[in-house]
Amino acid sequence: MQLLTHLLPANISGDLTLAWCKIYDDYSIDILNADEWEKYRAFESDNRRREYLASRWLIRQMLQEMDLNPDTFLLKKDEKGKPFGEYDGINYHISIAHTKERVVCGISLNLPIGIDIESESRSAPPAVRRRILTARELSMLKDEQTIRLWTLKEASVKLQGEGLRTNLRECNIISADERLFMVNINGQHEINICSFNYRMNWLAIAWNH
Repeated sequence: MQLLTHLLPANISGDLTLAWCKIYDDYSIDILNADEWEKYRAFESDNRRREYLASRWLIRQMLQEMDLNPDTFLLKKDEKGKPFGEYDGINYHISIAHTKERVVCGISLNLPIGIDIESESRSAPPAVRRRILTARELSMLKDEQTIRLWTLKEASVKLQGEGLRTNLRECNIISADERLFMVNINGQHEINICSFNYRMNWLAIAWNH
């Protein structure tokens, strides 16, 4: 596990633990509880099993870093399918994302979050750019890599907990700095996003206070 919290803006680094790990074949299934074991067995894809096991290993390591007992921390999903944690009757905000090689996770007691990650080398044809960006965004963000913009919008969707129900063009990027962006969802909700490149991966962390 590698902690990435130090890469976050100062105003949220104290509220959010962020970390990633590589997806290996040698994580022990012994870390899974009964419910997690059933979910693990249900995956037909070996790749999906490796991703799932790596994410559970990563969360356990992060909880230990936070001085929480991973054996009594329950990972659940709400009615929209958004993950959250329950510990001693208190809910924690959680977001998980992965590439083919890495899993990244954020855990926060007070900060609703959404996280996405993509390899900077992942190709995105021009049709994808036109599909996810409005005319205003196409002009304003013409120098930004498409895959980076994809992570911004995916992180926004994950924060909202809407998943595939949200059209990415409904997540409008209304301001952009080197690392900090502001996104408006359906003209109603404004959220903050920190975006940075780390070891040839684009990471986007969306939050609202």
